[in-house]
Amino acid sequence: VQGDNFGVNYPAREMCALRGSSVVIPCTYYYPKKYWGTTLTVVTVKWFRSTARCATDSNTYVYHSTGTNVSTEYKQRTEYPENKVKNCTLKIRDLKSSDTGRYCFRFETNHRSAKWTDVTGVSLSIREPKVTLDHPGPDNTVKEGSLVSLTCSFVHCNLRESSIVWYKEGQPIGNEKSTKLQFNVSYEDSGKYCCASAENSSIKSEEINLIVKYAPKNTSVSITAPGGIVEGSSVTLTCTSTADPPVSSYAWFRRDGNGNKEKAHKQHLNFSRISSSDSGDYYCPEYLLNLLTRCVPACKLRSSDSGLLVIPKQKCTTLGERSFSSMAPTLWNALPALVIDAPTIFLFKSTLKTHLFSFAFHAL
Repeated sequence: VQGDNFGVNYPAREMCALRGSSVVIPCTYYYPKKYWGTTLTVVTVKWFRSTARCATDSNTYVYHSTGTNVSTEYKQRTEYPENKVKNCTLKIRDLKSSDTGRYCFRFETNHRSAKWTDVTGVSLSIREPKVTLDHPGPDNTVKEGSLVSLTCSFVHCNLRESSIVWYKEGQPIGNEKSTKLQFNVSYEDSGKYCCASAENSSIKSEEINLIVKYAPKNTSVSITAPGGIVEGSSVTLTCTSTADPPVSSYAWFRRDGNGNKEKAHKQHLNFSRISSSDSGDYYCPEYLLNLLTRCVPACKLRSSDSGLLVIPKQKCTTLGERSFSSMAPTLWNALPALVIDAPTIFLFKSTLKTHLFSFAFHAL
């Protein structure tokens, strides 16, 4: 039949869903009370899949109210509302990649000429979940402390907020159900992440390997002294620390009554014949920042906010002044205030470069 009194309404003409999940295709239909003097009632409803327009009926069905010729690949996977009057909503469970296609609804009444098939139907795309990292570095690297955002999505489709399960190293991450996973990353968050449909968690996305770069931490010192720590014996101090990238160089310092004294730039500090003059507190800092102290005057001065560093007193004016703890603050304090007080890293680099060029060419 033709006419405005017969029709099918689909709120969405294009839909998509995750493989392994379920999809609900909303649908309503309408028809006149009478047709050529016959009071109409719907006797048959059916859904079928088409590769093109829904112009003709099909011999196999996704759903058929009488159960006739229902395709084996859809049996036990479809649901149709109990109240069939003008409600043709269809639910398909455990979606497969092969379910991609155009779905068409047709209804037939008790009058042999009063039948209707909507020619447009609903286009359904089945996609695989995919995890993406917002603003990643090379090889999905991020810095410790930065805000990380992982998104579970697929092209041209919005997921329901409650439809996702997140995994790290194959284990579920708490009760996270959102399509976006956000957190301030720590070094312990390194690992492989994936997502899956909450309805079928066996269908997981490919894993994304998140690599967190972090400064040295968990620094420890061990002592190796086969004959005990006695004068004349061999003693080795070993510094270990975790970091990514791994620690490439170590620095040993000795603290005595005259302040810090740099001893060696290596992981193992060896004493072939230890003596009483070697007594003292030895340590290897986790980070060079630990060797620097901000200058805080006893009273409020103009220099209080100048960013100057303390230059420690050194007993040995030759070697002591060459140590990092002495030379670094000396060079820093010699920089112009415009460089020291730069509000951003970019401006610091820019003003420092200008200063160094000016200093070099002025010397010439």
